[in-house]
Amino acid sequence: MTNKGPGASSEWTAGDLLRATDLLDSMQELRFTPSLYFGITMTGFIGHSATIYSLLSADGTIYNSTDSGVTWTSKSTVADTNSFIRICRGTVARGIVVETTATAETVFTSDSGATWTAATSASFATQINDVDFPVSGLIVVGGDDDVGAKHIVFSTDSGTTWTDATTAPTTKIAAVSMLDGTTGYAIGVDGLMWKTTNAAVTWTSTTHDIGAVDESAGSSIFTLTSTTVAIAYVISGSAACRISLYDNTAGTFTTKWNMGGLYTRIFGLQKMTDGALITGYVHDSNGKYVILRSTDSGVTWSMSSEQSIEINTAIRNYKCAIGEYGSNKCAMAATSNLVKFNMA
Repeated sequence: MTNKGPGASSEWTAGDLLRATDLLDSMQELRFTPSLYFGITMTGFIGHSATIYSLLSADGTIYNSTDSGVTWTSKSTVADTNSFIRICRGTVARGIVVETTATAETVFTSDSGATWTAATSASFATQINDVDFPVSGLIVVGGDDDVGAKHIVFSTDSGTTWTDATTAPTTKIAAVSMLDGTTGYAIGVDGLMWKTTNAAVTWTSTTHDIGAVDESAGSSIFTLTSTTVAIAYVISGSAACRISLYDNTAGTFTTKWNMGGLYTRIFGLQKMTDGALITGYVHDSNGKYVILRSTDSGVTWSMSSEQSIEINTAIRNYKCAIGEYGSNKCAMAATSNLVKFNMA
């Protein structure tokens, strides 16, 4: 078999050897108690600390554990039980959950998942694709507002009220990421990059595009600096996976990882507290997945071996399934299992 190695410039194809030297040293699978969680599809994970976690179920219930996942308590059923949760973000104390539907309930926590509060729904004509909350109070949501064509709305009061971007992107948004309370980027499904420098009030086209991205595959971005953005995406119509770096100053996109059509779904793109970037891709034919990690701001990537636990087809395109829970540690919500990784 041909070993093209991490960061290969050519695509992965069937028969290539997938290799990682230092990404995953150990893996631990925590199975939920069948009497409590049997039949529940878990769609998201937030690690508030090494021992405190929040888990999101597809039926809208949010669970919390304070003992490293040994026991779980239902904390909220605020989200609509008729709609899947696709998006969440979290930190040590804070967390936010947004549904993917048009009129989406938004719930948040400020006490590491112990209590969850419902905010006013952010309304889109079709669906919400991404959310970010870089500083206290500010929430930025991007998606498909087919009728109103606003595509980005924001809140400055933790979701109590929502405001349409004064000058919004003209195409539906696949992903959004804020660097801080002022600067952020969004990518449209046509691959065009948009930028804000005033806390999402107005958005300006950079005129740079990477080509059409598949919004249903969970394409994600992460703003690294005021001029650099990491992008994990699937090329629309081709099932080809990429990780690229966008340079706003030069107007260039540089491919840093190329996986061909082996994996066609993405589990988000996040930055860990140690500075590493992590993301995950799912194999569409068998539901198995790999984790990718970069410790140099997305320039080079290491990939794990393919994990044998199958991801339910219903959650393969969820951006929130993977998250950090401690130093060099991440976990993934895999159907009715929580899989923990030690990446030291």
